Amino acid sequence: MYENVISTHNPKIVGYSNFTKHKSFHQDFSLSFKDENDIWLIVIDGHGEHAKPIKNNLIFTDWLKEINWLSIVRGNPSNPIRFLEQLIISEYPPPYTSGIGASISVTKITKLRMEFWWKGITQTRIYKNKNQLYKTNLHNYCNHREMERLCRNNILHQLKGEWVFKKIASDKMHLDEIKYIIVGDEIANMTSCLGHNQVYGNHIGHHVVNLIPEKGATYKIVSGSTGLWEIVCDEPDDVEQLSNIDFEALDHVERAFFDWKKKWSLVFAGENYGHDYVNHTDDISCAVCYLIF
Repeated sequence: MYENVISTHNPKIVGYSNFTKHKSFHQDFSLSFKDENDIWLIVIDGHGEHAKPIKNNLIFTDWLKEINWLSIVRGNPSNPIRFLEQLIISEYPPPYTSGIGASISVTKITKLRMEFWWKGITQTRIYKNKNQLYKTNLHNYCNHREMERLCRNNILHQLKGEWVFKKIASDKMHLDEIKYIIVGDEIANMTSCLGHNQVYGNHIGHHVVNLIPEKGATYKIVSGSTGLWEIVCDEPDDVEQLSNIDFEALDHVERAFFDWKKKWSLVFAGENYGHDYVNHTDDISCAVCYLIF
């Protein structure tokens, strides 16, 4: 998908950063780096555990952290996730990723172009002048095109429900039902991801935003794992913080970590169930880049 956005002459890439805070699982990963004139942001949100023997005694999600990401983005700059998947098949052929997988987002930022690739529920958002401009769609049960893709490609699946907390207001958390997608012996709360013996297919999300010069515009790109996005909402305070170019990845992760530890007003099906803590154990990852025209 492509779209044009009015924006300036030549933007100045002010900065980029990444940060990951592990809680229980140590499966998240974030990275930001510059390669010649391009800025790359990578966020990985791992899940599950090996159901079969571990190849070379290296857990799949740890291997994702240790590979040479510069060689990945240079190996196929038009689709780095496709290049990564080919490497995974070579290094971890079935059944070596049985039971384990990861959601991933890869973002490439040049002076007048932003390009996004993703699989799963790791999301990237663009903020322009403190307003949300674009966000990648999630590969999950709520994405009707994704569910149609599974059916169209004869990927037989079952559904399993689970409840998770998600912020809906400055002081409120709502208990939402999510669906796990079961394909054979594999289970994930998404319709597309790395690992799981590739049973969910090879679909990769892709979107391009071309920037047209507009003097004075500011852009911020924020990529994050579910540990970040489930603790923010569309409240003005959250949008202000996410779009603020003075906030680096570390700031977003630390605020999310702090907010997960607070007491919240808990809501379910329109009913208020009082104030309490939520048992959140997910890792939190974030990578950001900001531009000024």
